[in-house]
Amino acid sequence: MSNRLGSTSDKITLYPFLGYDSTSGIGPRQESEDYLLDMKVRIQAEYDIDDDPTQTGLIDLGELRFTLIRMGSALNEGFHFHTLFDSSQSLSDLGGALYEPDFSEFVEPIRDRFSSAEPFEDLLYLRSLTVAPFARGQRLGISALHRVINDWESGCALVALQAKPLQFERGIRAESRWEKLALASLSQDGEIATAKLENHYRGLGFDSLDDIPYMLMCPKQRQMPVDEQALVHSIDLSLEELEQAL
Repeated sequence: MSNRLGSTSDKITLYPFLGYDSTSGIGPRQESEDYLLDMKVRIQAEYDIDDDPTQTGLIDLGELRFTLIRMGSALNEGFHFHTLFDSSQSLSDLGGALYEPDFSEFVEPIRDRFSSAEPFEDLLYLRSLTVAPFARGQRLGISALHRVINDWESGCALVALQAKPLQFERGIRAESRWEKLALASLSQDGEIATAKLENHYRGLGFDSLDDIPYMLMCPKQRQMPVDEQALVHSIDLSLEELEQAL
């Protein structure tokens, strides 16, 4: 990738990009995992300080994880939907919340709200999004999320995520991520933090439904276009922040 970074005496402008990591088997699909595309998306940028070749490299700004559930392929190849969602507890929870027990249709609140969503189309499940502490506050995360959705929503009945602030995840305080992501610096008021997240996601077209513990978006039924003026293509860091991040 070409260097697209500019700098001043005390600020450096980074142009983030997304790097995708995934694995897949070969040959005919035989297991439920063969219909699940698990993707790790690295949010990164190249840096180059004052055109000094000794001060160039790649910096990690965040990470996003999602699963594309290939419902259409499973149906066409005679693979039962129950087994798709038995692959993990998180997928079991998702399937139980969105579908009727026999997986023949979405539950009633979804049918009422998203009449264009077909139960045998793919699902895009956005699992997690983290942004490095030094890169927060510049709409980097929501801009990356928007791009991932745009790139992967085609052919999907719904896009699903949960507005659960990471700092309240069970057991997170005992993990290295608590310090690495400076989660103690984020709001410790659960209602305020959750409402803020929900507001960000609504800006991308997600909606909350009664009795559904996920925010959902139907690509074929967007109520309003995303305000692209609220999205970013670059972020600014001080040289001190960059040095500390490296």
